[in-house]
Amino acid sequence: MHGPMTHHAHIIRSTNRLVSETLHPYVYAAIVGLALLLVLSAWGFSGNATGLALTVVSLFVLVAVGIPAILWCIWRNHHARGIKHPARFADWAEGQFVIWQGHLKGKEAAVLVLLPVAAVACGMTIFVVIAHFTAAVAG
Repeated sequence: MHGPMTHHAHIIRSTNRLVSETLHPYVYAAIVGLALLLVLSAWGFSGNATGLALTVVSLFVLVAVGIPAILWCIWRNHHARGIKHPARFADWAEGQFVIWQGHLKGKEAAVLVLLPVAAVACGMTIFVVIAHFTAAVAG
């Protein structure tokens, strides 16, 4: 028998660590927090007449975070009977995270998922701080 199910079963038998196909809820919470940091950083440019652009950025982030959150709530309500509580984050991070090509450690998967969002949010925050300091000095 070939296919993804036999590969996943092999991973489960070959290790004593937690094997997961979903991200830990803390990773999703970090994505939401970084998205909020991005919106706050965008609003750091509010001194200019850019109200429409800020509104568009805020609505885009709201939709990008809101739609998956709503879908997760719907899924949770329909699958609540058989669902177990999530593992501790430390156990999840040390366990295996199954991907299409094989598996990763949980902490590697979290870094790969969070890195693009964190880069944009932190980069925008640094850009806003530099812009405010240069405006104060030139002021």
